[in-house]
Amino acid sequence: MFRVLMRTLIVWIGCTSAAQASLLTDQLVAYWPLDEAAGTRFDVVGTNHLTDHNGVSSAAGIRSQAAKFTAAQTTHLSVDDNSVLSAGADVSFTISLWANFERVRPNDLTVLAKGASVGGNEENRIGIYNEQMYFNIRSEPHGPELLHRGNVELQPHEWVFVLAWYDAVAGLSGIRTNSKEDLFFWSLGVQDTADPFHIGTTSRIVVDPLDGLVDEVGFWKRVLSPEERAEIHRRGHSGLGLTDPVIPEPSSLILAGLGLLGLRRRARRRQPCGAASERAARGSVAGG
Repeated sequence: MFRVLMRTLIVWIGCTSAAQASLLTDQLVAYWPLDEAAGTRFDVVGTNHLTDHNGVSSAAGIRSQAAKFTAAQTTHLSVDDNSVLSAGADVSFTISLWANFERVRPNDLTVLAKGASVGGNEENRIGIYNEQMYFNIRSEPHGPELLHRGNVELQPHEWVFVLAWYDAVAGLSGIRTNSKEDLFFWSLGVQDTADPFHIGTTSRIVVDPLDGLVDEVGFWKRVLSPEERAEIHRRGHSGLGLTDPVIPEPSSLILAGLGLLGLRRRARRRQPCGAASERAARGSVAGG
């Protein structure tokens, strides 16, 4: 009976883990793990592959490898403008990433941007200025803009989790730095520019280039829930990507299995992930 319950439990937890991963990929339109040593960095959920400019290298990341940017060589990655990576006034979106900086002050450093930083043409931009992350969006060329900072003091050579979003329905913008979130009212929308999407600098003109590492960049066409934002942060610390299922620790399985010993035999008839999963579990027991 113990073997039956344990195997059924493992199948159930496996299905739950897969469900968690599938929720995070809902409307995830681009995801760059940035594991490549050099050259093109591939979008693993779409076709927005990033072109390497001036030799973006790699180093150990928060998960596997990360893209390494060198300001002196103006290294950066880009993909041409397209509807997938464009926002617009009525479009909600979320961007997440991990970064590790060579320096955190005093200059303005760009981590990710769509739109030029000169001429009032930003669409969205994530950067660092004087030890704080910031998120910048603009409603129209040369028009009103929102530039807000996260209230977390950064340190060089330390990994930081950054997640920024715009909620077109609620008229809110937010930035998360590690576990700290800051919200700001913004009901004017975000402009849709024809500029490329860049990592490591701004669009059109190489300005404020980055010195440091960037890893695990995701782009959603929706606002993530607070629970989802916390889950992505937790995954990075666990060495998991956005699409990886969570594998429970063996000790957790053993403790949960011991707790099931007192259940009646009818527990074997439960179908937490569908009949196919239960049959697979029973077949495994029969074969063992």
